[in-house]
Amino acid sequence: MDENLQRAVLEDLAGAVDWWASTASEVLTDPEADIAWADNQRAVGAIRGLLVDSEHAEEVNAAIFEVMRGLMHSALSVFDGATQSAEIGRVFIVDEAGEAVSGALHELFVEHLFETGRIV
Repeated sequence: MDENLQRAVLEDLAGAVDWWASTASEVLTDPEADIAWADNQRAVGAIRGLLVDSEHAEEVNAAIFEVMRGLMHSALSVFDGATQSAEIGRVFIVDEAGEAVSGALHELFVEHLFETGRIV
């Protein structure tokens, strides 16, 4: 895959993790945040009730980022063939030229997070 495309894809994925971590943190710590989008508003509201008066909004955001990063890493590991499903077969992500994307996306994703200062 073209290096510029690879970087752009990794940045899109990292941006999604950033956005969801920030959104989840806001929803869980701001009593005025809209939770109409949530399928399970009762659960979101219950957790928010525990965190609204918390002085740890920054830590909430950091913890959610860690969970989201882990989820993205796991999903990319599936596509990279680094999980049990690879014993049955592989699903490949291909670029517009039909070439398979690197088999190390989960590793490249973490590298990108380091390179962009999202994790240290």
